[in-house]
Amino acid sequence: MTDTSLSFALDAGTDVGRVRTGNEDSYYAGTAVMAVADGMGGHAGGEIASRRALGPIERLEGTSHPAAEAASEALAEAIAEANRIVLEHGEANPELSGMGTTLTAAMIRQDRLHVAHVGDSRAYLLRDAQLTQLTSDHTLVEQMVRDGRISRAEAAVHPHRSVLTRAIGIEHGIAVDTLPPVPLQPGDKVLLCSDGLTGQVDEGELARLLGQHNEGAAAVAALIEAANAAGGPDNITVVLLQVGPADQTPATTAASDGNAQDTTHLAVHDDAAAGQRAQQPINTRSISTGPAHTDEDWVHQFNRYGEPQGATGGGEVGRRGWPRAVVVLLAVAVLLGLMAAGGYALLSQAYFVGNQDGKIVIFHGVPQSVAGIDLHWPADTTGLSVDALPEHLQQRLIEQGGVTTSSLADAQQVVDDYERIIQEAQQGDDAQPGARDSSGDSSSDSASGADGQSEQGSQ
Repeated sequence: MTDTSLSFALDAGTDVGRVRTGNEDSYYAGTAVMAVADGMGGHAGGEIASRRALGPIERLEGTSHPAAEAASEALAEAIAEANRIVLEHGEANPELSGMGTTLTAAMIRQDRLHVAHVGDSRAYLLRDAQLTQLTSDHTLVEQMVRDGRISRAEAAVHPHRSVLTRAIGIEHGIAVDTLPPVPLQPGDKVLLCSDGLTGQVDEGELARLLGQHNEGAAAVAALIEAANAAGGPDNITVVLLQVGPADQTPATTAASDGNAQDTTHLAVHDDAAAGQRAQQPINTRSISTGPAHTDEDWVHQFNRYGEPQGATGGGEVGRRGWPRAVVVLLAVAVLLGLMAAGGYALLSQAYFVGNQDGKIVIFHGVPQSVAGIDLHWPADTTGLSVDALPEHLQQRLIEQGGVTTSSLADAQQVVDDYERIIQEAQQGDDAQPGARDSSGDSSSDSASGADGQSEQGSQ
């Protein structure tokens, strides 16, 4: 960092969470370079992938990149090299086949923040109590939102919201997203984190906790504690940059309290791999070839969810959190192939009525799956119980894949018909015990009497 008019402080921490037995996350927090990597492919593979991916990022520390485009290019090249290192290590060790990792990295040059990333580990900026997501998740669900196929609210609860469309170490060559340089100012806070945090703590709470704690270590510990309090189903990693004026260093202490573990993970390299640069051409998505002229220019280059406007996506692969990553990557490839061939348009127009946890549910898509990935998701939960239907209709919903329709309106009509059948059955049940004939005798008594007369007559 040269010719800076600002001061910077970095704090970081990682935690295994409340469910996992191992930590596959890694991070690097230097003086002007920081990164978060979230590994996948089983405990051993994920941990190795995330650690090795950080090596090229760490080597950027202390380098000089006076031009904005040079700094962004250096980040993209480092991530491309990380991809090669992880991929080659997996190919050389069959027991680690399918391992991969996300990687989100940032570097400060001339009071500007440069960010590049692959995957769904996020970068945020807190400024004047307003939290802005800088990165855009490389996930199947995020792509569906951008394409207008599902809403943001539907994405938040979608069963496949963690399916990656891009990851480090999965294929040769990688599309790296580089963002417009962000002009920093005193009071800014930059957060890099794994989805173990963002999957459990919403943006409003993130902003509140970041604003509440002036000391970086306290903020890191509070964020990790919040994710664990929400269940902690995944590893949680946080890197926090605080910006102050040049004559005042932001408050920072070692991250050692609470659940935060001060365990900075640096990559371990093979001798042959150390110092080598990636040979593959880099498919870099760059929105600006130079620094934004003003803060306002920078802000207008992002929409609400951090997607640089006018950007195009890169190659699409990947699935996190599966023991057999290769099998799932194949499934995602099939899904993406359907999308490319127009098959997803068919899925998005298809509906069926089926069973979920004993309730009648309208699903969007078709009642099939590929390698364990469903080609459908809930569109509407009715609250009607499947077991209230006649047995043959129960079998159709549970055992025969449900009732397929060509529109949401048709699916809703099926549900309306089922609701009418249930109501009629309930009315019949209610009427039968207390129903009386015109003579004042209950119908059940009359029936018993008739049965009794028949029995007596037959004796």
